[in-house]
Amino acid sequence: MSEQQVRYSILIEWSNLDDAYIASFPEWERLGYLAHTHGETYAEAAQKGQDLLTHLIASASKHGDVMPAPALFDAHAYAPGETEEVIVRETQQLLHEIEEQGETPVRRTS
Repeated sequence: MSEQQVRYSILIEWSNLDDAYIASFPEWERLGYLAHTHGETYAEAAQKGQDLLTHLIASASKHGDVMPAPALFDAHAYAPGETEEVIVRETQQLLHEIEEQGETPVRRTS
């Protein structure tokens, strides 16, 4: 699988109408491609989705068709200009404020 291929979104949802899990590719569907498949199980839908994605990319490359730009989680999950450094700094500040109030922050061990 190519690096670009693994960057595409896959949405897996249950369909009562089809009595199956539907795997779809939002970026491809926005360009008008028929870009969904199904499976009896979540895992089967995911595998068929991977196979479909491989086919979509190969077909678009072969025919010189436009391939969609992969959607990025960062584009909708983080504030503009927010960086790892900003997140770390703000998290440390919040922990400091919690500790100053005499509370014990929850810490995860890796």
